[in-house]
Amino acid sequence: MFIPPEIPVIVIYRGLDYKALIASCFCVIETWTKKKILKGIAPSRLSACRGISMFNPQEDNIAVFMTTLRVRKPFDFGNHLDPYIVVIATDKKDNAIRMNASHFAFPGAKVYQQIITPDNALLLYGPENPGEFLTLSIMLLDSDADIQDAGKQLEEVINTSAIAANVIARLTANPTAMVATALAEEVLRGIANIMQQNKDDPIMFVHDSWLQGLTPPYGINQYKLHASDSAEISLRVSPIMKQSQQNVVTIAHIEVDK
Repeated sequence: MFIPPEIPVIVIYRGLDYKALIASCFCVIETWTKKKILKGIAPSRLSACRGISMFNPQEDNIAVFMTTLRVRKPFDFGNHLDPYIVVIATDKKDNAIRMNASHFAFPGAKVYQQIITPDNALLLYGPENPGEFLTLSIMLLDSDADIQDAGKQLEEVINTSAIAANVIARLTANPTAMVATALAEEVLRGIANIMQQNKDDPIMFVHDSWLQGLTPPYGINQYKLHASDSAEISLRVSPIMKQSQQNVVTIAHIEVDK
């Protein structure tokens, strides 16, 4: 089969959504053939392409999901883990830059268990319109103490690390994706140093970004796999398009004082 040079090679990883990736392939092929009819391709397989073409990056929202989480080696005696993640998300919309942190725990996991799968994907961001850019920085740790106590301590630790990094002043001076990622990494390293006093083990750091000006915008409907010897994490950006109501007839639209 001849594959034109304009069509990129797509690598499909274990545990990912094959149907979405296949649809993305057909989307590229449809664009390359200048929207000629492709015989034998079911219309449902072109749904991802239609979704991309209908997505308005100025108005529509996106959601970022973690679709795979697996720890590949033990960090304590035995096969058991109490992993948790800290996520820092930064976006810039309408000249306002926002940085938020969240954390999630997965007690009672095992080495090489697929803790998160595409069927129980974890929402990390949104649904929102991030504006110019979105960055995500993720730290995966294994708790050596009571994981619930670690969760209670984390919010205070996040604020302490953010103040130490002088986040507000530095983001105000240079509100770019590169600076946001560097600051998020600094905050996460500060959190890791504090949590290591509880003998919690940092397992993996992930830093990623998505831009409005990409094609497709924010890389919607695409997966990114981040893997190391210690763990693997995959992320997916899904478009959340605003739906207009159908078959609606306005009977009255009145501005009232009361």
